[in-house]
Amino acid sequence: MRKQTLCILLLLLSAAGCTRRASAARETPERRLNATGFHQLLGEVAQGWQQGDVPRALAAFDCGAVYLQPPDQQLYVGHAQLRPYFAAVAQGTRMQWHTVAFDSATQRGLAEFTFDAPGPGARASHGVAVITLRGGRIAQWREYVTTGPAEFDAFIDTAGKAWQWTIRNYPSQALQDSVGR
Repeated sequence: MRKQTLCILLLLLSAAGCTRRASAARETPERRLNATGFHQLLGEVAQGWQQGDVPRALAAFDCGAVYLQPPDQQLYVGHAQLRPYFAAVAQGTRMQWHTVAFDSATQRGLAEFTFDAPGPGARASHGVAVITLRGGRIAQWREYVTTGPAEFDAFIDTAGKAWQWTIRNYPSQALQDSVGR
């Protein structure tokens, strides 16, 4: 009972902290990031996940942030749901950013990444996160992910692969006719 009461108290204090920060953000001019700030914010997320530092990763996200993988793979809303999700990331997990772009006018960015857990197996998740900021924090993280070779260069290499789709097997008679000419 005592442990349960402590957990509830910690959850309430955490939520109260988010509420205070959110109301304070509304009282001051919105913090806007430039491209350098966006890169730094992504670095905090990556370092937090890699080091198993949940508070560090969570601090990059707005209290009401939405983290999703459409159309129906993953959905986490707010710090209360993100905290256990981030806590499940094994320390030593690699989060590496590749191509990063940011539009400071709209506070939206894209970040191509490789994400893999330590241990046996040469596979990793590779994807793109479309990120919207509010007040200098991540308000929405929308990711599109696939699995492939752990090393990014091998993942994007075009040689030596049995491609599922090419112009030669695309299911359109018009395209097949034009290729055959």
